[in-house]
Amino acid sequence: MRNRYVSVLGAIALLFCAAAVASAQYETGFENIVADPNGIVLTGQDGYYIPTGTTSTDFKAYTYAGNILGVAQNPEGQLQFIAGEGPGGGTYARAQHDIDFIFQDGVWKFQYDTAALFTLTGIGSNNIGSFSCRSDEALGLNDYIHLLTFVDVNNPTSFNWFYLAYSANGVQFTAPGQSPGPGWEGLALNHWYRAWTTIDTASNLITEVGIIDLTTMVENVAHPAGWYLDGGSAGGGGYLPEAFRFFGGGGSAGNATAWDNVHIIPGGVLGACCLGTDCIVLDRATCDSYGGAYQGDGTVCDPNPCIVQPTGACCVGAECSIQTADACQTMGGTYMGDGTVCDPNPCLVPTKVTTWGDIKSKFH
Repeated sequence: MRNRYVSVLGAIALLFCAAAVASAQYETGFENIVADPNGIVLTGQDGYYIPTGTTSTDFKAYTYAGNILGVAQNPEGQLQFIAGEGPGGGTYARAQHDIDFIFQDGVWKFQYDTAALFTLTGIGSNNIGSFSCRSDEALGLNDYIHLLTFVDVNNPTSFNWFYLAYSANGVQFTAPGQSPGPGWEGLALNHWYRAWTTIDTASNLITEVGIIDLTTMVENVAHPAGWYLDGGSAGGGGYLPEAFRFFGGGGSAGNATAWDNVHIIPGGVLGACCLGTDCIVLDRATCDSYGGAYQGDGTVCDPNPCIVQPTGACCVGAECSIQTADACQTMGGTYMGDGTVCDPNPCLVPTKVTTWGDIKSKFH
């Protein structure tokens, strides 16, 4: 059954439902799952599963260090990533995760880091993989598919990253999809890119797409005209996306995709919003409406800025400053304890005043 959204219940109700709002967004760098260089099955970790009714193999969680796929370190990654490699013959790697937009419709941004791979040599086969936003699992519908395909399967050394969206009358684009522009064409294999897709569930449109080369940091942004989600201009029937899916593999073996830093967050200009010690990425106006403390445009919730670290006096030689314990250690100082102060200066070593009388008394 498709996931029906309801109208916002009001600022007061939303404030008390902050935890439910937070569940609508999803952010991960895959650091809190079990991974190793040979790959650990992702299914069953962090809510990921193989979708029913498919012939699929598991995605796996890997460490960048020593991973058997030879995936390059993501310049914006940490220690771990996930990847799926299909064996061919009609079996593909899939990993799906449910999402819940029940409390907040409107503009949402899907962002993900991706590297495409061809693990064999010779002739490849399409498709390499994809990210898809699922709108109806029972009917097998996608709101959109962001599809990776080789520029030339006979020479699988670069790929295109096009969109399978829908026309106004609800007809899906023909594979391999439509290109937003040159920035999405002729991309390098085993090279990390960050892409995002902004959707507006009210208009049922894709409103913005972007891509950044995470090595050169060259960015391309496009605002496609007439790229609809499932249902076209008639809309999605009052429903919101219910899941997203990673896909890896082609008609034959060797095709794989790697993924990291997935963010599904409200769209617009965003930043971390503190509701007590709970952190949610929102726009400033929504954060204010919840009574939250907006941390600034572009701020994030990992690490959590809403949990304030204690401070105290930090001594670097005789110099005293107020720092956190971690900051003091980074400075090479000595942390004097939580809540300690610099006045009086605890870093000054007291000197003993010795009089001439004291000296004479020792030799009396």
